[in-house]
Amino acid sequence: MTTLSILIGRLFVQKRITIVPVFTFPKAIKILGLAKQDLKNKCGDRPTDAINRHRLPGNFKQIALLVFVLFTVIGKNIFCQVDPGADKYFRTILHRVRDEFKVPALGGVLVVDGKVVVAGSFGVRKEGTANYVTDNDKFPIGSVSKTFTGFVAARLTQPNNFLLSPITWSTKIRDVFPQLATTPGIQQGYLDKTVAHLTTHLADLPNTPIETTVCDKTNFNSYMVCGRNEHMVNNLKQTPVPGTMYSNIGPVIVANMCQRRTGRIWEDLVREYIYTPLNISASFISSINPNNIIVDPQFHNEVGLINQHVPYNDWDKYNIAAPSGHVTISPKDMGKYLIELMPGAADRVGALNQTVLNQYLGQYDPSRPYTRGGWGIEANTGTSYSNWAPGKKILAHDGSHLKNYTVAKLLPDAKVAFCSMTNSSCDPKVCSDSRGANAVSKLNNHFAHMWFNYNVLPFFDDSSPFSITGSKINVLDNSFLKMQDMDMLTFWKAGALGSSFRITINSNFTTVKGLMLVYPRLLDYTTRHNIKTIRIFATNTFSGEEMLVYTENQVGKDHSIFEFEPAISTNKLRLEFDNISNKTTEIAEVLLVYNDPLSRMNEKLMNLTAIDKRVIQPPPVLRSGPSVSPVTKVPSAENNDFKIGINSNPETISSGALDIARLEQNKPNPFNSLTTIGYMIPRQFTLAKIIITDKTGRIIKKLNITAGKGSLNLDASVLAAGAYNYSLYVDGRIIDTKQMILTK
Repeated sequence: MTTLSILIGRLFVQKRITIVPVFTFPKAIKILGLAKQDLKNKCGDRPTDAINRHRLPGNFKQIALLVFVLFTVIGKNIFCQVDPGADKYFRTILHRVRDEFKVPALGGVLVVDGKVVVAGSFGVRKEGTANYVTDNDKFPIGSVSKTFTGFVAARLTQPNNFLLSPITWSTKIRDVFPQLATTPGIQQGYLDKTVAHLTTHLADLPNTPIETTVCDKTNFNSYMVCGRNEHMVNNLKQTPVPGTMYSNIGPVIVANMCQRRTGRIWEDLVREYIYTPLNISASFISSINPNNIIVDPQFHNEVGLINQHVPYNDWDKYNIAAPSGHVTISPKDMGKYLIELMPGAADRVGALNQTVLNQYLGQYDPSRPYTRGGWGIEANTGTSYSNWAPGKKILAHDGSHLKNYTVAKLLPDAKVAFCSMTNSSCDPKVCSDSRGANAVSKLNNHFAHMWFNYNVLPFFDDSSPFSITGSKINVLDNSFLKMQDMDMLTFWKAGALGSSFRITINSNFTTVKGLMLVYPRLLDYTTRHNIKTIRIFATNTFSGEEMLVYTENQVGKDHSIFEFEPAISTNKLRLEFDNISNKTTEIAEVLLVYNDPLSRMNEKLMNLTAIDKRVIQPPPVLRSGPSVSPVTKVPSAENNDFKIGINSNPETISSGALDIARLEQNKPNPFNSLTTIGYMIPRQFTLAKIIITDKTGRIIKKLNITAGKGSLNLDASVLAAGAYNYSLYVDGRIIDTKQMILTK
């Protein structure tokens, strides 16, 4: 069979029916392979963008698009590895911050351990319209583009990648443009400045460039060659300003040096050395709106609370100074770029070899806080940022055209980065406070806290329901909902002489597997919870007695994660705090995990290392109590490790005697090989199961049981000694989980 007949059909294209030609099976496999790769690399990609990248012709492109869409529906959840909890927190915060500061659109990306954790956008491309941004929209990032120009220069220093002659960090302007030595008006001192001088703002160039040009715009490429030569000449005639800390001129001259040595314009070099190898669809402001069609975030000036749209103009399309500020990129693709700057990151492509990357990230002159690649170096001690990444190299860059704003932070050695971007800002000459800048700052603050609390993020996906009430001990803030608002920057505050609050489980019968506390940080990122000791109390569901479960004397800096092993039976928890030096208690978030052997939360909690959590063994009287969780799908997998006999003659009971389902503790327990589990099922329910799992949550056996009072006789002689859980499900809802101990 040489054709894939299932894909022969008709596609409706522009309201006409087009016959799809027969094509070979290998071609179909190729399309599926391309679609799969695009799903891995670009979760949420536009299908047309992905297909167009592969330059497929004619009707073959139509077929590829169809297959890609179908494959996306089937495979997206397989290949997009975004954690639901992290994404839920990010999307919630993204919406809130955008609404708080009333910016048109806001986007961002967080990278941890060299992988994109979350990325996306929210808002509108143009204020006053329903033209919404997508996760793939490309934001202008302003001067962060300078680091792309530095990347191109670094790429040209690698061996075997030159068309004419090499560029090195020590290449001087006069080496590339010797004719400037005799050009009237040129400040001769500039000609000995090197690529490294220009990328690290050490060339004594003024900040403000002269950007006028008389070059012909008929041909874009020719214009960029002529215009950048003219830009260079005009600005090298400006009077030097010794000690200038920042200049928009240097990167454009570097780009012009690269253009002269390669015979290609800067835009093409960026595409070849960054966009293509990193498989990203970034672009430039010059190509963002060629036909006045709004397809990406537009510029906006902030006038009070109004965002005034600023249409793209001739300057945007033909900007010769683009190497200093005209890259446009989506948050996810920005994440890929940042990963490329992390030595040893698993997802790094390696467009720069390790030696060149180290040079790019290295500081050229100890007196200047810049890397050769153009990144600013944040002081790690003695500043407000010294506490958020002690001992780590912190690189940063911001960018703005006074009508957009972006800030990127990069910790290359820690393999952490984040970047926030918006499409509005204002000229500081006419406004004292930019909403766009504030929105970007706050979203980046959330990204920092998401990194601090990376192990907690998964549990925002499905934290079990509960309510919090306070005691009357030194409570300064009764807004207990701040500990349940999915916002790590808001917090509950209590007095300096000790405090407590009570967690009430929203169920009469519940077993709790995990408890998480998230703490806020100050604006300088120092720890602020001030907690010396935490005491956890639980109330016995049946007796009503409260008892101490655990005392924690080494409280985490950003969070505390407690796992109860085995789970505790309670409907009330109470936490007491002793404080350091009579300071206040401050807690940002509280999360619970109910005991459900089929829950993803249980699995994630158990998979945390001992370094990341406290494993607590509760008092025996609190162990293995009843539990209730949301409706859970019961899996079909099982094996035959257990020999089980079900009592076929359930005891007859009156209709009023059985109104709740109940699972009994197995007897005997512990047991050597034989044990019995009793149960009671209300007659109004139609489907009941008992599922037996091992300590890791792997299903050992599941059995259907009938209504009434009955029992299971278990022979576990073939199993290894250890702890096993068994759970009762009635009509898809988990009713109870208990633990049995098998000895040998």
